[in-house]
Amino acid sequence: MDTLRERVTGLHEQAIRMRRDLHRIPETGFQEEKTSAYVAERLGELGLDVQTGIAVHGVVGLLNEDIMRLGIETHCRVALDLLG
Repeated sequence: MDTLRERVTGLHEQAIRMRRDLHRIPETGFQEEKTSAYVAERLGELGLDVQTGIAVHGVVGLLNEDIMRLGIETHCRVALDLLG
């Protein structure tokens, strides 16, 4: 079993990779087609139910019953149009 330190280190490295990936596909405000596709794919990999096309390029990741059974509760909002 992984130690907590190993799990956190893995998440940190994953976050750095994701940041670098996103910086490779800069898109201006209201043009975030590739960025939203990237985010939707990552949310799906985490097991969330994904809704796309919210106000054009918006993405929502919904906690499904499997995740909620783990006792996880979180709220997060992220703006994708930081170059806009």
